[in-house]
Amino acid sequence: MSNRLPDRTASEYIVNDGSESIEPPPPYSEFPTETSANNRQLANECIGINDHDRVFPSMPEMPEQTPQFTQPLPHPNMRTPLHFPNDFIPPPSMRPHRRPIVRDYSSQRAATRQIIDNEDDCCCTAPCEISTWGCLIYLTLFSLPFGIFCFIWTITTSIMCFTTLILPPLGYVMCLITAASYRMLGRIELVTQQLCGGQPRLFRNLGYQAYPPVFSLENPPTLPTTTTSLESRGWFNSSFSYMTDAYTWRCLVYFMMIKSFLSVITFIITILAVTISIPLALCLLGPALYLVKTVGVWQKEVAFEFLVL
Repeated sequence: MSNRLPDRTASEYIVNDGSESIEPPPPYSEFPTETSANNRQLANECIGINDHDRVFPSMPEMPEQTPQFTQPLPHPNMRTPLHFPNDFIPPPSMRPHRRPIVRDYSSQRAATRQIIDNEDDCCCTAPCEISTWGCLIYLTLFSLPFGIFCFIWTITTSIMCFTTLILPPLGYVMCLITAASYRMLGRIELVTQQLCGGQPRLFRNLGYQAYPPVFSLENPPTLPTTTTSLESRGWFNSSFSYMTDAYTWRCLVYFMMIKSFLSVITFIITILAVTISIPLALCLLGPALYLVKTVGVWQKEVAFEFLVL
């Protein structure tokens, strides 16, 4: 049965067939109202979530990183300014002394040990080194006169010693003086050889200079002993051991055979190298002085290995 509502039009009639009426959904507003906001806040409080956590969820804290500013690459058409280094470069006189370079060459037959005093030792740097001019002065002015004097002295004194042995007291005193003179010449030779460069190999290994004794037989503890230590055996036995010591005989053989030969050969090589380099001083002065230095260092090592080792 249909009923007509007052103040309604025909299109607004509602037909009621006895069935249950369906209520329309409540009219929700398009914009949130105060009641909806309160209900939503109450529900969130029951769950344990507030508006700040819901809108901004909690994120793990990241460590703060300092910003890295990168310099832009220069344009290829732009000229970059030159940056000069501010590091102080010491001159050669203020640089620390470099240790010598040791090179070992071994084979099945022999082993050779080569010692180089300086890493950049060459013909170009030879005229600028003091040791080069020291070798030149020693080989031209001192080596040959001293070698000739030592050769004449050893020949003369050895003949006199053998001839005076006919008279034992005189021959004994003569042999003792001659042995002391040989050892003194050996000391002079070792000291003057320092003009040819730095310390020899033996002194570099020891760390200090230790020359063989001249008037005694007690060698330094770092040098190899040539004879047993002299005990209280009397003046005659001690002086006899002094004359027959191995160092005394090495000095005799060195000045009679080796020194005379080396002084003549090194003098000839030095004079030829200097005279040939004088016309072409700008070109051959460096190689000539390098040759002189090499010869001087070589004969210095020969002298030390024969008179000290």
